[in-house]
Amino acid sequence: MFCILTSVLATLTGSTIGTVYVFAPMAIATCMNLGLDPTAAAAAIVISGWCGHFLPIDGMPAMIMGTGNYKIGEFWKFTIPQYFIRLLALTIGAVLIFPMR
Repeated sequence: MFCILTSVLATLTGSTIGTVYVFAPMAIATCMNLGLDPTAAAAAIVISGWCGHFLPIDGMPAMIMGTGNYKIGEFWKFTIPQYFIRLLALTIGAVLIFPMR
């Protein structure tokens, strides 16, 4: 849940670092209170801040949309599923690499 919130808010606000600074302490504190190792949560939060880009606000998504002459529906048809696949892979990978024992 923290990964989804981090990446969505980083995309909507345009502030990746600020969003990570808000959600990383919350995720770490939650893991600590549950008695889990917070390393996986912290790694997933940091990387998920850069895994948004499902809105063509600026940067690479806007350039791809403009150059390819895509409509917003076509853009979302490919970016929304890719977005959720990336977050799922990120979360599973973080837990596999950094077990939360």
